[in-house]
Amino acid sequence: GNVLEPTALVSEYGSDAVRYYFLKEINFGQDGNFEEERFVNIVNANLANDIGNCLNRTLTLLKKNCASALPLDSASVPVDHPVREVCERQIPLVPNRYESLDFAQASEAILAISGRSNQYLEESAPWTLFKSEEKEDRAKAEETLVSIMEALRIVAIAISPITPRLSGKIYTQLGLGEFDPENVSWEDTAWGGLRSGQKIAKPKPVFARLEMKTEEVLA
Repeated sequence: GNVLEPTALVSEYGSDAVRYYFLKEINFGQDGNFEEERFVNIVNANLANDIGNCLNRTLTLLKKNCASALPLDSASVPVDHPVREVCERQIPLVPNRYESLDFAQASEAILAISGRSNQYLEESAPWTLFKSEEKEDRAKAEETLVSIMEALRIVAIAISPITPRLSGKIYTQLGLGEFDPENVSWEDTAWGGLRSGQKIAKPKPVFARLEMKTEEVLA
């Protein structure tokens, strides 16, 4: 069969995208098939959309409605909140999956969190709640934003062995400073790491959507 040239792929699409796809989609140590279209679609759905776009929309809403500052501690989000629930159910599964080199299942557990966060953003529509004059509506909108930001903080730590650059960008956007893998442990994935009053960075995308490159070459 054909042998893929990983260096060319990395220079074309970036190391995070390539690491993510091969660790998630191809069993560690085994041969696998590579189709560029599938690669682009999976990376865009999982990294650009469920993590990147979700974070960007959330931070943009926080900037517009809360002056770029967290309105509450993430620890105050109720234990039965849908986003907190999925975090606390999935995160304990991840370390063992890494240790057994099951990157696909580790990724699935992490993606369950970002996927639910993205879904919850759509369901709760905080952009509409912020327009309401009811205090309860504003409180729900604020809690929605903080719960998603906290979930993506946890995702950044959990996925950092696979996509370290993306994790660093998420940390910077959340106003948490530089991401140092050496100083982060699994204890840091415990819910409640964001504090009221914390300022976020100016929202900008953390993961650009991939475009099929071969078509451009052929065009």
